[in-house]
Amino acid sequence: MKNVFVVNDDSIRSPGLSVLIKSLEKYNLTIVSTEHIRSWTSKAITVNKYVKLKEEFIDNHKAYVIDGFPADCVNIGLNHIVKEKPDLLVSGINIGENATVGWLLSSATVAATIEGAICGVKGIAFSQQLSNEDYDEITKCVKGRQPVEKYEKIFRLSGKVSKIITDYVLENN
Repeated sequence: MKNVFVVNDDSIRSPGLSVLIKSLEKYNLTIVSTEHIRSWTSKAITVNKYVKLKEEFIDNHKAYVIDGFPADCVNIGLNHIVKEKPDLLVSGINIGENATVGWLLSSATVAATIEGAICGVKGIAFSQQLSNEDYDEITKCVKGRQPVEKYEKIFRLSGKVSKIITDYVLENN
């Protein structure tokens, strides 16, 4: 079974993360996510303070939650949590698109895959465009620690596409 490292910058409560986990559950998943929304932080790394690590469950999968940045999640996850190098790092599904060079350079979702590459792990970043109304409502719900299951339906198509692309990359190296 292939080992897939899953990371998310929209927090452990992201409906995009939940859908991604459900889409990839045929793989051996290691899930590491930020505790809070850390969008648009690019490849920031925590310095001069300790980061906290705790374990939670999301969709019946153990997940590690870090109160730092997505690049912290990848760095700590790959260097201290996983026992062997994963076959692939999958970042997302991001709440909001990363469609231009400016957004790509600022994206913490994309930066997580860059941190993975620095650690020698190939990666894919998935993001989804949303209406302004959906974006505002979802992020408000996630920040408020409210249940986000009702928003998972918005990400289902992206979950299917993420599965197809992940399967292809893992099968064809």
